[in-house]
Amino acid sequence: MANKRRRALIAIPVIAGAIAAGVLIVIFGFKTKNVVYEGNTRLEDAQITEYIFEGKLPNSIIYTLFGKKNKHVPYVKSYDVSIQKPDTLKLTIHEREYLGFYKNESGNNYFDETGTVTDISDRLIEGTPEIEGVSFNVINEGSNLSAANEDMNDAVMTYAKAFHDHSIPSDKITFDENGNASIKIKDVTVLCGGNEYVEEKMERLTRIIPEMEDLKGVLHLEKFDGTEKNLYFNKVE
Repeated sequence: MANKRRRALIAIPVIAGAIAAGVLIVIFGFKTKNVVYEGNTRLEDAQITEYIFEGKLPNSIIYTLFGKKNKHVPYVKSYDVSIQKPDTLKLTIHEREYLGFYKNESGNNYFDETGTVTDISDRLIEGTPEIEGVSFNVINEGSNLSAANEDMNDAVMTYAKAFHDHSIPSDKITFDENGNASIKIKDVTVLCGGNEYVEEKMERLTRIIPEMEDLKGVLHLEKFDGTEKNLYFNKVE
């Protein structure tokens, strides 16, 4: 019995020492010195580091296990964290996808597939079409597009979604005072009309874009409903 008690007393400081050594390894061996990023194209690494870590790099193990990983970063939907090396964290960035943006006094308002304005800034993001010709009220990030313009919300979202789904090679969707949309593709102006048969119009437009390469003029899709075989094109020399 005495020998068992003696062995137990000897084991306690050994275990305590091992735990202390483990804690020291975690604290000092996994102190983050570097952060590497993958997937970010809109912000510099240093800018993301400042948004997420606020100027102070964390312990990589502690941060991976317990750190807050949903901080708001402009243009970023989410990010994944992993330990690349004991002193290096890797953050994989998943950037937001936008359907379009509109300009007003608050800046460029970028909205997603739900119609939510997720980012407002002065930055121009390539590949995101501008909604032109519509007056939008000032709203906060996180608000829905309908709060900016209730009357045009459906038309803007319908065209923006179809525009995105069919990868239309144009940087603007322009609406006139009657709510009719038009698109400029190189030297061709495509008149799309109102908010009817938009999917059919964009699908047909996608198929004939290669034929428009060297053309100048106006393509009329205002009355297209998906059944017409021939389209009217007003050629300009």
